[in-house]
Amino acid sequence: MKNNRLVKAMVLLCTVVFVSCAGSNSSTTSDSKISSSQIVGQVAGEPVTYSELLDRFESGNPSDSVGLSDLKNFLPIYLNYRSKLKSAEDAGYFNNPQILSEFNNYATQAAYAYWIDQEIRPQSLDKFKARYDRLLKASHVLIAVPQNASPEDTLAAYDSLIVARNKFLSGEATMAELNEEYSSEREGRKMGGALPWFSVGTTVREFEDELYSLDVGEISMPFRTQFGYHIVLLEEEQPNQPDRYISHIYVSPRSPITKADSAYLKLKRGASWGEVVKEFSDDRSTVSSSGRIGWINYGDRYDGDFIDTLMNIDPSLPYTRPIRTYYGTQIFKVDSIRTFKSAEEENAYILEQLESSSFFKNNNEFVLKWVRQEFGDEIFTDEADRIGAYMETLGSVDVSTVSIPDSLSDLPIYSISEYTFNGGDFIDHLKNTRGTSKANQYRIGWLNPFIDKMVDSVLTPLTLRHFPEFSTQLDGYKKGLVVYQVNEDSVWNSATIDSTILLDKYNSEPENYSFNERYYYYLMSAREDSTIKNAINFIKAGNSPDSLRSNGFPVSVGSDSSQVFQGEPFDKLKKLEEGSFSSVFSYNNRKAAFYLVKVLPPRRMRFDEAFERLASDYQPTREKLWIKRLREEYDVKEFPEVLEKNYRTE
Repeated sequence: MKNNRLVKAMVLLCTVVFVSCAGSNSSTTSDSKISSSQIVGQVAGEPVTYSELLDRFESGNPSDSVGLSDLKNFLPIYLNYRSKLKSAEDAGYFNNPQILSEFNNYATQAAYAYWIDQEIRPQSLDKFKARYDRLLKASHVLIAVPQNASPEDTLAAYDSLIVARNKFLSGEATMAELNEEYSSEREGRKMGGALPWFSVGTTVREFEDELYSLDVGEISMPFRTQFGYHIVLLEEEQPNQPDRYISHIYVSPRSPITKADSAYLKLKRGASWGEVVKEFSDDRSTVSSSGRIGWINYGDRYDGDFIDTLMNIDPSLPYTRPIRTYYGTQIFKVDSIRTFKSAEEENAYILEQLESSSFFKNNNEFVLKWVRQEFGDEIFTDEADRIGAYMETLGSVDVSTVSIPDSLSDLPIYSISEYTFNGGDFIDHLKNTRGTSKANQYRIGWLNPFIDKMVDSVLTPLTLRHFPEFSTQLDGYKKGLVVYQVNEDSVWNSATIDSTILLDKYNSEPENYSFNERYYYYLMSAREDSTIKNAINFIKAGNSPDSLRSNGFPVSVGSDSSQVFQGEPFDKLKKLEEGSFSSVFSYNNRKAAFYLVKVLPPRRMRFDEAFERLASDYQPTREKLWIKRLREEYDVKEFPEVLEKNYRTE
């Protein structure tokens, strides 16, 4: 029955693909103004037009030319689909709670993907490409502020940076001096200061957006990132350079000073690059690849001066002289400079860079942030603080037991578009996510997951508002679900088959429902040969294979007596005597052995043993009978002559 489940899965896939292209409701073709010269079929009195049929066929076969025979073959398939859909509608499948639950889950996940594909990736790519050719150098001042900082701390950081900015603008202090005076420290070092050259996608998005909005010499207003509040000065700008593929000979600071000179001299005397790398380089990780570091450009995670050195090497040189760098002493070679054969190839590369950068993330969190900005949400922090203050008065009771008064429950906490979520919603969320936390442990940071959850809960309608065409995809998927389920219930579900039909089939075709010669065996597997051999000795001593695990043997044990397997390793069973063991062999990356208990003679299956196979064999007949009933019930009509006339007059 494993194959039968696979068939069902494939049918669902094909159905979803088919109906996702058929998005509109079947009733939309029932317009009385439709000319009979266009009607190629009819289901329950509702016409199917030639243009509808052609559109559905081309949607499922986008790269194929459409032939008359293709459309004629497709016509009954599409009419059958429409009759199944009508049957499901009449039976209430569109209101089935299980189907609606699965549909709602799909709709939300599809909405995330739709935002990425239709707006976020294209817009991000356009902005990424616009910045791609610019390299920027900057200095900044950073005051660290936690994400859950109080409004007082946030305002204090902002005001301090305004003062610092004014000092720079008046010429009272340089950025280096402001960094020393105002920037926070981490591990004894200032968090602000001069930054290396960097390109698009190499720093956090908020910082990059601010910096790329500046002109050279311009200083920003204070702005926030995940690290705190910054002001940043754009100091220089230069065109981006193509990536360079670099190889090196590396001499550690611990090696003799003359080692790099000796390597350089040997190169000058004609030794091959690879030979000198093997003899002299202290970078053992690159020796086997002739010293290849890989593609390098600004923004890579190397020391800024180191990258600057590499990007300014004359690429026509066969290799450089020894150069002292941040890491040691190195001789470099520019193996290649990245070029593109076409604009399409370059665009594909830039897209690849975008998707691996901090500029763009293909995840739900990134989408939620984008959607919140798109619809202009509002957080009611004062109201949230009132609930937090009440929570603190409750002491150490579990959040799951908290009940708040109506005056707090009705307070607005968060809104996006026309949706507003109140204190009651917030408490319900906390009960579900922080039920075992104590009420007096409340932190303002608990609000962020709530906001994400609420946006997620309304993402589908927000997506439909922003992308009305998204309804076609959702409509198609829902139809796919109901058609699949009506197929399942009417054709595939063996529990609904009239067993007397299967019994007649069982009695009339005994040769099809019999066991051939089979083997009652155990298959034991373990990591080591010795474990299998110890298990074999244990069984030979009169113990049951079923007790291996309970006696501490680290083996997997499986047995069977009903299936007939073909090929290795099951062919080994044919060579065994009853009560004997195979030699140890490799199977699924483990060691294994067979124990053949008994060779079972051919016999006829009992009805219960044959039931699933009977149901599977009867399924095509059952489906034909069901389709026949549907076509009669919904008065399905085909007009192939109208189809042909329309095809020939196109």
